[in-house]
Amino acid sequence: MRRVLLSLCFLFLCVVTAQSSQYYKDLPRAHWAYETVERLSEKGFLSGTADKKFNGDTLVTRYGMAQIVANILSRTEYISNVEKQPLTQDELIDIEELAAEFADELTLMCVKYDGLKADLAEIKGDLSAAKKDLNRIKQIAGNDFRKDKFSFGGDFRLRHTDAVKTANAGDNVHTNAYLRLKFNAQVDENTTAHVRWTAYDYNYGLPAGSLVSANRVDNAYLEFREALRGRGTLRLGRKYTSCGHYMVLHGYADAVTYETNNGDTDIVMNAIFDRAENRDFYQIWNLNVSKEFDKSSGYLGIYTRSLPNTSVVPIYTDRGMDIIEAGSRGTISEKKGLSYDIAVVYASNDRKNAGKKENIAGYMKHAAINWAGNNNFGAKIAYTDADDEFDGIITLDNETRYLGGPETPFEDIAFFLGGMTGGVAGGNQKFYNTSDLKFQLDYAPNTGKHYFRVAFDKVKELKDNVSNDFAGVNVNNLNALGYNKLEMDISIFEYRYSFTDNTKLRFGYTMADKGDCLDSTNSKVSDENLLWTELISTF
Repeated sequence: MRRVLLSLCFLFLCVVTAQSSQYYKDLPRAHWAYETVERLSEKGFLSGTADKKFNGDTLVTRYGMAQIVANILSRTEYISNVEKQPLTQDELIDIEELAAEFADELTLMCVKYDGLKADLAEIKGDLSAAKKDLNRIKQIAGNDFRKDKFSFGGDFRLRHTDAVKTANAGDNVHTNAYLRLKFNAQVDENTTAHVRWTAYDYNYGLPAGSLVSANRVDNAYLEFREALRGRGTLRLGRKYTSCGHYMVLHGYADAVTYETNNGDTDIVMNAIFDRAENRDFYQIWNLNVSKEFDKSSGYLGIYTRSLPNTSVVPIYTDRGMDIIEAGSRGTISEKKGLSYDIAVVYASNDRKNAGKKENIAGYMKHAAINWAGNNNFGAKIAYTDADDEFDGIITLDNETRYLGGPETPFEDIAFFLGGMTGGVAGGNQKFYNTSDLKFQLDYAPNTGKHYFRVAFDKVKELKDNVSNDFAGVNVNNLNALGYNKLEMDISIFEYRYSFTDNTKLRFGYTMADKGDCLDSTNSKVSDENLLWTELISTF
């Protein structure tokens, strides 16, 4: 409204002019609005009174002002369509806001301004493109290539877990830590190099032989902006790679990546070099296309790869995998704070067994309704399942949200399902013939210091008896854990305290009720309760 009133004042005092200000007997050249009146009068927005007066002190009613706006709109259409002299962006925006303010009166007067709307739409499109160009210019201008070519950062995490209830007696306390240092170098205007060195210790503080330590470079890549004649960005090396709802690919991958966009459409192409069963490199070819709409977005991901022949009996040959992932996220109601997520993954795996072709093809589905209340509360209901022939997880990292990354569908259940890090045709850690129904409630006070979350997951096997076209598959324990019967309840209580924007302390208690589960020998499975504390700091 404030913008509208300012526009109204501006146009009323400055735009409402005569054909030529020299004919206004009551508008002296010394008046503060004289030059503006003269300039805008040349556009022919208004003619003066019959006696060549401006009458600037005369009061104007709302309907009178509506008539003035109607005349301005009519003249605007004529200037744009006949004289082919479009108005400036600021002028169009001011007129549009006046038209919106007096929309009811203009409707009664049967005034249309479709041409103005079209001009505004074109201007806004040009403005969006100009903003992208400006941001790019600022990014380049902000880099002083004579100095500050090198930047440094990283993160540190210390985690302590205590398995209060576990089937592994005597192995219930673990303390792990890692330090990651990231180095970024500006090679030239469009080229940067990124390297990250990681040092970690697992189970330190335990007797000799229990400690697992490593130092390695786990992330390194070159990035070339304005690649291929300035049409996109090219990356070479090991980098975090994600798509969609993080159900197929969400983790570090060695890849050649090319990204480009066309308006609201982003296109990403990946050639991922991955070892299959620790033998040779078998590329994963990937194409991702995503598009932004008014209140939603959609995406499509396509993956294809070949796999090596097995080296032990039975010998499988001509193995391949094809995956298609599609999904959308968006707003249901801004007023009520409701949004949605929906995704479907189709995976097909082929092989030959003693010359006979075998195929499994299945689906994984995910849907969620999210609520973000004005009282700092949030809630989510989600459902994810995969049928008995689904095998389409390449690699998943389910611990990114705690470091500022996205929330994945499996993050709360992955610990009890073998990590859910992914597997390929014949591997483990899959999510097939299994479903997960999730309820979550969280609360984050305005202080920004505290965060509370409670979540409940119901994980169960979809079918007791299934049919799978791969020979040798045990259909009695075909589920995420290989149990003869899988039905568990997982409850999580989490609290986070932020010392600063970069340092957080997390406490949590996770309970897995496995009372209704039966392992592969039809024996009862012990419950698991885990108490954990974690300190995370980024710099």
